[in-house]
Amino acid sequence: QDKVALRLNALRLIDGEPVICETHGGQGDIYAAAYTHVRSGIVFEKDPSKATFLARQRPSWAVYEADCVRTLGQGAGRHLTFNLLDLDPYGSCWEAMEAFFGSKRPFADRMVVAVNDGLRHHLRGGGGWHVHVMEPFAERYGNHNLFAHYLQIAEELTGELVAKAGYRVTFFDGYHTGVEKKMTHFLAVLEK
Repeated sequence: QDKVALRLNALRLIDGEPVICETHGGQGDIYAAAYTHVRSGIVFEKDPSKATFLARQRPSWAVYEADCVRTLGQGAGRHLTFNLLDLDPYGSCWEAMEAFFGSKRPFADRMVVAVNDGLRHHLRGGGGWHVHVMEPFAERYGNHNLFAHYLQIAEELTGELVAKAGYRVTFFDGYHTGVEKKMTHFLAVLEK
């Protein structure tokens, strides 16, 4: 329910008709609950049977049976100008976010990013040093503080990654959820 509510809030923040890049389609539950009215978008899924289901579920979208990090980095989906980036990986969202904003593609003047991120779970045990994107934050805050400061880190890191595409974060809100608050949901509005 929290993940769906986050996407519905993201849709309310979009100017005009939504054009969505969903990096991890899974079983299509988010689409079924929030995106059925959206005509233009792309979705990624590595599992062949899930990708087949997603293609049937959303016939007007481009469906990629592929690893989103590699294919986004190579410009997959650049035939569309997205105004909503939906990141819902099993673990860290940062690699996909970095690939998207570091790629050559058209970027809208304003866009929304909705994220369900599971990296905080890994940070609880002091694993920040082993995660490339967390290394500078481990140096800045201390490896033992990454779990406690993860929402602040998420806002800072989002700002750094979206700046590669000429964006600045004009709104950011998030919270920790799930068992022992190991998951992080956040929403960011970006403007050129």
